[in-house]
Amino acid sequence: MSPPRVFCCLLGLVQAATASSSWFGGASSAAGRGGVDEAGEAFFLPEHKQRRLEELIASRLTVHETDPAALDEAGQLPKLRHGGLVLKEVFVVHREEPSKIRRAKIPDGYKMQHDKGRRLNAFLDVVNHSLSLEFVRDRVRAMAILNAAAHPAQVYESAANITLLTQASLVYEQDLQIFQSAIPDLQSDPVWAAAVESMNSTVSASALRSDDNITQERWALRFGSSYVREKSGSKWKQDLFMGSRGKECQGFTTDQGGCLTDMGVSISVYEELEERTARVARRVILFHGGAGQSDIDYTMFLHRLWVLERAEDELMLTWNLDAGMSTTMNMTNRRAETAFERPVRCAFKDFAYSPVPEVDKIAEELQISSKRIQEQGLWVLVKEILRIVLPEDRNKADEPQTFFTGSGTGGMHASVASMWLKKVDEVTYETYMIAGVGYECAARRLWDKDVRTFDPHEQLHSYSHVMDIYANSLDQKIGEDCLFGKKSFETNSPARFFCERPVGHSGPELFYRGPPVQVKIAGVTEEMWSPTEDMLAAQRAMDACSYFAHSPWYAAMLLLEDNVLHFDGKTDGGCTTRPPIEQQDRLEMCPLKTWADVECLLLLDNVQPLPVTAMIITASSLGGCICAIGLCGYICLRRVRDDKHLYEDQGDRMPFPCCCIKRRKDGTERERQARQRVKDKRAKVLQKEMKKQGVRLM
Repeated sequence: MSPPRVFCCLLGLVQAATASSSWFGGASSAAGRGGVDEAGEAFFLPEHKQRRLEELIASRLTVHETDPAALDEAGQLPKLRHGGLVLKEVFVVHREEPSKIRRAKIPDGYKMQHDKGRRLNAFLDVVNHSLSLEFVRDRVRAMAILNAAAHPAQVYESAANITLLTQASLVYEQDLQIFQSAIPDLQSDPVWAAAVESMNSTVSASALRSDDNITQERWALRFGSSYVREKSGSKWKQDLFMGSRGKECQGFTTDQGGCLTDMGVSISVYEELEERTARVARRVILFHGGAGQSDIDYTMFLHRLWVLERAEDELMLTWNLDAGMSTTMNMTNRRAETAFERPVRCAFKDFAYSPVPEVDKIAEELQISSKRIQEQGLWVLVKEILRIVLPEDRNKADEPQTFFTGSGTGGMHASVASMWLKKVDEVTYETYMIAGVGYECAARRLWDKDVRTFDPHEQLHSYSHVMDIYANSLDQKIGEDCLFGKKSFETNSPARFFCERPVGHSGPELFYRGPPVQVKIAGVTEEMWSPTEDMLAAQRAMDACSYFAHSPWYAAMLLLEDNVLHFDGKTDGGCTTRPPIEQQDRLEMCPLKTWADVECLLLLDNVQPLPVTAMIITASSLGGCICAIGLCGYICLRRVRDDKHLYEDQGDRMPFPCCCIKRRKDGTERERQARQRVKDKRAKVLQKEMKKQGVRLM
């Protein structure tokens, strides 16, 4: 590209960006043909002078090649990818030397270092942040960090255990991960050695610089969790687990927390001491959420009806109301046609979601009825493990200020446990759910004997990202509901790019992850399957959205900003108090049945063998009936053709065509016939007498 062409392409940009430079003599006009004089009056150049000025500037304009790394280091390199668009070249004009244009060609596969460093710094700020429970804002931040660090190091032994990472392939394809490469920057920290030792593995900077982004993320999160725990020291009091250990964790005790393929529930206890008396002043009971596919299956077990009946509309409301985004025409057309959506809906309805993978095994080990686990899920274990920390006979008046918290399904368990203890122990515990899961309708349907969801619960506080699908579009919440991340979401953030794509799809289209279902359409012989490619793309986008919006680490990163989390605990997305659903639920806010039970009957294979015998009997009977009617018609026609019946005495029969029907006789006719019969009888008697006497009748 020649310099004059570059100038022509960039002239409007240069005029806008260098409005105060001496080159243009001040602010340019809207038409770009003048400026402002020293007195502040606007002036315009004639056409020929403007053309001469452009030629003069173009003759002095030069383009210099530069390294994209230099722009990256200076923070002048924009986003490399936006959807399907890829950045190839960048042109930079300096205010002081506007005639020198710097051009940087972006090679294929180039990865930004500046943006990654900025994301890394936010992650390190979370890891290094001091925990305090005294004031509301500090308390919320501490809850977010504790939830992020809740998973012990064993969870990160294998990437397959972390569904949040393995399913977020779109994030890694576009190099938008936010946690990786944290350990090398913390090697000089005095807690570093202890954190690495607690991870029970050798970790090196070279391992973190692996080309595998998931590996880097896994090690970073593993280190961040261990670092926060080590830095907390004795404040991180204990980890408890109840359930069935996986094969990799045989031999782990119940006080070593969750591990790999465990089936059960885990809680941790964090304590804050008074400086003067060294007594426990404040305490946090943290309910762990799962990290693997079994946790998602448990969520679907609880919210199957909600996904079938309400998830599609709630997701649209989340996009419109919570995130403040407008609905596009494309969103309204995303739901698949009925022929492709209904098979997925029915497959989701019938999929065997279970609270834990092996119900009988965990029931046998814990001596709990498997039926109770099937009916109530892991809530049966939550009550048991909570009583280890808060026994019924504890001194309630002397216990420290206690808070409940949790993320994912752990946040749901924390909220329900708070309602349960409010009912049975008459004690209120402030509860903070960070990036959790909705719970109100599930609690009404499954745990109504333990909790009173229709009572007000001002002790419950929920903090979720504006586009956290699991927290805001699955079920409902009670109490204070605070949304964060709205300001950053309004910009062209990666979270907005990914979270926009699922909006408009039905719940089963997004949440069904079972085997493909064959689609049968009458008259179509081609083999078709569902979910379609469009559905799978929406699922991948939802997983990438959850990588940001449903992560306690990402929540902690955002909540550290003062313009996101205010001093009083309010957030940039606003806080509202959600009233509970009334006890009778006359508006049917919580679905108790699904229309899919009826719709799926249309997919049943009702094809039966051809009823040959019945067809023969029907055809024979119908043919015989037709022949009989035809014969009667023929007889009648033959009678019509003969006119003898017109002259014959019909007697008491009616004329054709009602010849087979006798006349109806009235009373007068019967009397006349009776008299006639008597008269005829007398005549016969008289004839006989006269014949005997030899009288000849005339």
